[in-house]
Amino acid sequence: MPLLTSLCSVVAYLKFITSFDQQKRPQYFYWLILSAIFLGMSAASKYIYSIVGFPILFHFILWMIKKKYRTKVITYIFAWGMLSIVVFTVCNPYLWLHPIERLTESLLFHVSYSSSVSVTQFDFPFWQPLKWFTAPIASLYPSTPSAFIFKCDLLITIFALLGLPKLFQKYRLYFMWLIIGIGILLIWPTKWPQYTQIIIVPYCLSAAMGISTLINLGKNLFLRYNRSIHKTRGAS
Repeated sequence: MPLLTSLCSVVAYLKFITSFDQQKRPQYFYWLILSAIFLGMSAASKYIYSIVGFPILFHFILWMIKKKYRTKVITYIFAWGMLSIVVFTVCNPYLWLHPIERLTESLLFHVSYSSSVSVTQFDFPFWQPLKWFTAPIASLYPSTPSAFIFKCDLLITIFALLGLPKLFQKYRLYFMWLIIGIGILLIWPTKWPQYTQIIIVPYCLSAAMGISTLINLGKNLFLRYNRSIHKTRGAS
């Protein structure tokens, strides 16, 4: 659910950007409201999925600078942030009676949990999230047999690395989502494999861009080969 809603938040935000550039009013307000609602739902489902708000925020600032929009446009993103907080509270009944006290309690729980024996017994290095992307995640326990028949994690990661330049060119926001997400995963003290899901969307999109890059490269090499054959035959 939080993976879906975080993606919906990004898609709605991009729709807002497009509608705003095309001056399609009031459509762009609706898209911004939807983006905030989905972001709040993501945070309410699991806190770590709220990180998608950071790339959206950075993308908004860069977009506003590039387009030279008036500074009052900042009020839109401010309202977006406030609405997402309201939705987060509404979708989290545990906070209703004592919102500040219980939110602080839940945040402190995550901090203390990261230093508990349940986590520290595995002694994962800070780069462990990168390892999850290069090896099949069957279980935290080596004695448990793998549940995956085809182990292609490393191959997908290679495709994702190859696709980074194209991802940056065509899907700047998803590129930010991927890079910021990786940074947070490296800093986040708890290194459970399921946390890598927070960037699985831009990761897979980058892999798709990598496959597209290889296909285009193959086409270009094939065309060059055909041209050289025709030139050789014409010269003879």
